[in-house]
Amino acid sequence: MSTTKDKANKNGISTGYLFNYIANDWRLQLNVLLAKHELDHLQYSLLNALQIHHQSAVSATQVMLSSFTGVDKMTTSKIMRLMENKKLIKRKESKLDSRAKTVEISDKGKRVLDLTTQIIEKFEKEFFDKIHKVDKNINQKLSALLN
Repeated sequence: MSTTKDKANKNGISTGYLFNYIANDWRLQLNVLLAKHELDHLQYSLLNALQIHHQSAVSATQVMLSSFTGVDKMTTSKIMRLMENKKLIKRKESKLDSRAKTVEISDKGKRVLDLTTQIIEKFEKEFFDKIHKVDKNINQKLSALLN
């Protein structure tokens, strides 16, 4: 039985399919590593975005984090509630808009984020090492797809 990797090595597989397969494999491996710290990729992404907003002294709302990460509002809300239950974040009503929730990263959230960021950086270096050896400008080329 041939695997997707075997098929990808042959001509005829679409770039989109291959890109999706690689992204799914990356996310799956990343989630396995993050699960040891009771996080998944989306939780990490939102926690990291929250820390970025905190460092820039901007009060973050769930809507801002949703927009910043590209995670839909409903999923962001569910993840924020979950992370609040884990004591990784603190949520409260916005002083400017009673419908909005401002979010702050907790001390525990900062510790978990620092630890998992190191894990992710090591993982990504290993995961993408093969392609970086072949093409040092791969990030620039991939960024072109976003424009």
